[in-house]
Amino acid sequence: KTAIAHKRKNGEKIGRHVEFGFSADSDGKLTANRKEQEIIELIVRLRQGGQTLQSIAIELMRLQVPNRVGGQTWYPTTIKTILDRQNSIRQK
Repeated sequence: KTAIAHKRKNGEKIGRHVEFGFSADSDGKLTANRKEQEIIELIVRLRQGGQTLQSIAIELMRLQVPNRVGGQTWYPTTIKTILDRQNSIRQK
């Protein structure tokens, strides 16, 4: 737990997964991915506007917003994960 907390504090990649909104360099250092950060901002605005997770996913697909792997299919669980991450960042 201590090692993970240290990596998280220093903005380093943890495990093989890189959170949506970030990219990792060859050393595992995370940097903000500007395009994905813009998508996160849109998701947050839509949620604050009262849209459901499902309606946000539908809107992203309607707007042909690419997901992490370049596809255009979005799922409510993906939206929830992104929003939960944003909420945990804001609480720190």
